[in-house]
Amino acid sequence: MPRRRFASTVRYHGDVAVIQTAGRRGVSVIATAHGRTLLDVFENPVLHPLIGDPDVLTGRRRSSPIFRVAVEIRAKGLFVLHEDVAGAVDALLAGDVPDGTLVTR
Repeated sequence: MPRRRFASTVRYHGDVAVIQTAGRRGVSVIATAHGRTLLDVFENPVLHPLIGDPDVLTGRRRSSPIFRVAVEIRAKGLFVLHEDVAGAVDALLAGDVPDGTLVTR
């Protein structure tokens, strides 16, 4: 069984299911999802299983996120690093802006 799986882009339920299964089985997953910010991913229900299946009605996550870290690519050489996806999603559920670290390269 491979230790790493690379997905170019997560778009469909089928992609999410494959990545979710791999992540739950201990495979390190690196993937991209369309969205400018973590909030964009949060607002896309298809991607919810990857970020802890947030329930906006109860304000809680139903599971642990598949990804521990998220990187927003804001511009060439400009990134926002979320080192704790669970905490960032919890902040979004609480109506807050998640803390991220601005990184330039």
